[in-house]
Amino acid sequence: MLSEIVIQVKDVAKSYDIYNHPVDRLKQILWRNKREFYRKFWALQGINFEVKNGETIGIIGRNGSGKSTLLQIICGILTPTVGHVNVKGRVAALLELGAGFNPEFTGRENVYLNAAILGLNKSEINERLEDIFAFADIGGFVDQPVKTYSSGMFVRLAFSVAINVEPQILVVDEALAVGDAAFQAKCMARMRRLMDVGVTVLFVSHDLAAVKALCQKAVLLENGRMRAFGSTETVADEYLRLINEGHSSVQNLPIKSVYEKNIDTVGANKVSVGNDEKFKKLAAIQRLGNRKAEFLNVEVLDNEWRPSEAFSHGDVMILRMIIKANTEINYLAFGYHIRDRNGIDVVYADNLLEKKELRNLVPDDIYEIQWSFSLPLTNGHYNVAVVVSSPVTTVSDVVNCSDLAICDFVSVAGQFRVHGDTQIHGYVKLENKINLQRLK
Repeated sequence: MLSEIVIQVKDVAKSYDIYNHPVDRLKQILWRNKREFYRKFWALQGINFEVKNGETIGIIGRNGSGKSTLLQIICGILTPTVGHVNVKGRVAALLELGAGFNPEFTGRENVYLNAAILGLNKSEINERLEDIFAFADIGGFVDQPVKTYSSGMFVRLAFSVAINVEPQILVVDEALAVGDAAFQAKCMARMRRLMDVGVTVLFVSHDLAAVKALCQKAVLLENGRMRAFGSTETVADEYLRLINEGHSSVQNLPIKSVYEKNIDTVGANKVSVGNDEKFKKLAAIQRLGNRKAEFLNVEVLDNEWRPSEAFSHGDVMILRMIIKANTEINYLAFGYHIRDRNGIDVVYADNLLEKKELRNLVPDDIYEIQWSFSLPLTNGHYNVAVVVSSPVTTVSDVVNCSDLAICDFVSVAGQFRVHGDTQIHGYVKLENKINLQRLK
């Protein structure tokens, strides 16, 4: 049943004894716990959540936050120091690269070994063998020792075994990141098929777009504790907040809110900020950043420059942003996301992609940015998220996305719907030109 709880994590904690010197282990044995020559390291503390049958749960967090440890406990590889985990159903896990493989065995032998561990008998394995090798697509290497495999071949074979043993629960821990793009797409497609037939999936990845695309819910871990658990969109935004806290050298700036004063001029030039009451209400849903720069207003307009929430496929939309600098900024990046009702990004654009630059801002500079485009979207409700960022350092004039810290990220800055009779699967309808000719 869909409402059945298949994974229950209750008050789980995991600790390790850390010794500064190897001889301290011997001292500990000799003193028989009358004295401690180690310190406790808690990899996990107080983890609580439940997963229902058929759900896909993303587990996200920075390196060292405890994601892999949690998955190993759920899979039964590790025993929790405190708490317990209840799991119902056959679990197929793709954890660390090569985990569960004997390097001296051939690929074929490891398939039999892994499938047997997962509860299949020899005849059941034989029935699936051809499908496993076909999906892995590693050719004659199936009869070579796996110690001769590349990391990509390891993943191909391990994932192929995991998905072909008919698991009730599939656990994937970042291992797909080492595969090539074609194989990753192949894996994602197969995971979607498993999800469609009701397989429960736990998915660890640093790729937020993949987590949003696959997962209904997400768990955010930080320093071994569960910082958030809920809808993927909400947890992903909290993860961005967490990353920004780590990257930003300026936090909680003592800046008076721009909404507390009526700014209507920049130098001698009049500017129109517009009616920001609606924007302020939406922005209060979720907002983060160091506020070196911030949005004063964001408006969704039609081609007559009127505020609108209703469009048809192909209509012109104007997205108007008003941005204010609160400090000196040598380079400001800005962009927007259009997301569906589940928080999945269906459109993204920024000034780096469009090769537009905004440089050398000083405090109280205000800029208006206008994006104009024909909507390629099909019927549905959409949210607009907006972001401005600035470089963490000013060492180079070259700006990369990885060097940017979030100044202001508003997860819901505007909303609109697309209606009409565009009957098509997916989100986007392309305006195709078709050339048809008979060759014979």
